[in-house]
Amino acid sequence: MDRLLEFSQSVFEKARLRILRVLLERELCVCELAEIFKVSSARMSQHLQILRRAGVVSERRDGKWVYYSANRDAVEAFNRSWHEYLQASLEEIPQLAVEFSALNSEKIKTIRESCDGQGGRVPKKR
Repeated sequence: MDRLLEFSQSVFEKARLRILRVLLERELCVCELAEIFKVSSARMSQHLQILRRAGVVSERRDGKWVYYSANRDAVEAFNRSWHEYLQASLEEIPQLAVEFSALNSEKIKTIRESCDGQGGRVPKKR
């Protein structure tokens, strides 16, 4: 779950998601990416460093140039992990043990009964 969060926090920001998608097409340098996205090279470098630290993109040095490409293995691993996470039962996910217990508690059943006829809203506490 921690790896899933790290990947998603690095990628699921509009600009970085777009950058990753472009890098899945081909390797590019910072200047090329900055031109494509109409941002400064410094701003693009910040995005790329976040993606690189999360293992989402790789860099290749060629003299003074640094080229970036999507780490397809990391993207595929994320896709598998995301699918497994969503398909797993709550009891199989240690980080959701509390939620799993709450889901089956008497209190939840009582709340559901008191929500009937209120459009699914939980009644206000008095």
